[in-house]
Amino acid sequence: MLPPRSTQAQSFGSVQLQNLARLAFALKLVSLTPETTAQSLELGTVLDGDTPSNKPPWLIATFSNSLPGQVILTLQSLLDAPSEFFGEIALNLNPAFNPASLTFLQRSGPTLEGPPSLSENGIKLPGAGNLGAGFDILLSWPTANGPNRFNGTDTVSFDITGPASLTFSDFDYYNTVNGQDGEAIIGAHLQGILLGSSATGSGAIIQDAPEPRSLAIFVLAFTAFALFRARAGCARGTGN
Repeated sequence: MLPPRSTQAQSFGSVQLQNLARLAFALKLVSLTPETTAQSLELGTVLDGDTPSNKPPWLIATFSNSLPGQVILTLQSLLDAPSEFFGEIALNLNPAFNPASLTFLQRSGPTLEGPPSLSENGIKLPGAGNLGAGFDILLSWPTANGPNRFNGTDTVSFDITGPASLTFSDFDYYNTVNGQDGEAIIGAHLQGILLGSSATGSGAIIQDAPEPRSLAIFVLAFTAFALFRARAGCARGTGN
């Protein structure tokens, strides 16, 4: 014998309320994700020129908060070919800050060829063509084969000190090309790229497109909602 309709309706309503409560709890967990204090960017996209011989990414750049007003930049090379090396790496800065207000203290890795170049939208990344214009910061290493060539699996780190409110997210800006946002948050000039038995070339690489956090939240919420609807359908079928 089937239960009265009122009992079925109450059971279905109870299941729906439970599902809504679970969905709300899942979204709350997302909103309670600890505050991010670092960002890593994988450089595996060729902006211009030749492609490195091994699979991407070819460089990982990590910006992390340190002391108030201080950010640690870590650059990890992932090159296989002995002939390949990074000549220059270009960065961007929040336009609310003047690049000249930053100081760089190198902590480890191959030594820079000289002090960083600092100029708001005034730096062009070598090897990147017109798309490499409008950077704010340029780090350069010696190109001669020696201990300070930035290549292989070298790791370089810097303490970047600036205004008291400076954080890792202040380096999450695009270069400026013809007065508009370009494609690069960070760019690198790669040299010595193998083209054949002895020939080499060069190219410019930039970060891969990151997945927006809002998209990740939407995917999680949609998946949870779909799961709850399926469970509700099962409960409804059981009650018939």
